[in-house]
Amino acid sequence: MWVPGMFSFADGATTNHYKYHFVAVFQSLAQAALTKGIKITDEMFAIVVDFSDAQCLGFIDAFVDFASGKPSTTNTLLKGCEYHDDKSVTRVAHIGEVVPSETEAHFKGLCRKMRVTEDEKEFEKVVDILYREWPLISPWLDWWLAPEHGGMIFPTCRKMSAEVANRLPSTTNAEEAMHSTVYKIAGKGNDIIDGFDGLIEVEKYHHNLHDVASGK
Repeated sequence: MWVPGMFSFADGATTNHYKYHFVAVFQSLAQAALTKGIKITDEMFAIVVDFSDAQCLGFIDAFVDFASGKPSTTNTLLKGCEYHDDKSVTRVAHIGEVVPSETEAHFKGLCRKMRVTEDEKEFEKVVDILYREWPLISPWLDWWLAPEHGGMIFPTCRKMSAEVANRLPSTTNAEEAMHSTVYKIAGKGNDIIDGFDGLIEVEKYHHNLHDVASGK
């Protein structure tokens, strides 16, 4: 089993920063697949994202350029991170003026049900209850129900096939852990040259791990 990896030094986190990162990822992934005689399919590029608009739009722009496809096709390739969804729910639930403390558990349970139910009527029922019992969450819930957001996390709204979704992890936790490792090795707030030097050290670290695992 092989897993592609791409480390980028970006002085920002705009849509264009993400676009160039993903273009490099797609090209590397396609080249590796061709080398190994693996058929290249759209599903090969499916990923889990953290709901950052810049990240998602960067992915879309990169895939459209790379695959000469339409932006709509990327809806089937983006899966939302459950951990980031949970964090958002918890953050809102802790605002007493919005979600009274005595209703917090019920609120979280309904939000959880939205993410697991595959029944459209049940989903709509839960949404109605949330709007009715906690009216101050309306802007927050509107954001999550927008097609570009809800379509990545709620089964009844998701454009990605269940088969592809089940093959992907539920969270970006592995990536977040990787970020922690990178920061420990390369540090933060580097100028461009120091940043590149740091990434070289990160590459050496992972190269050594690979050599050890390979028995070299």
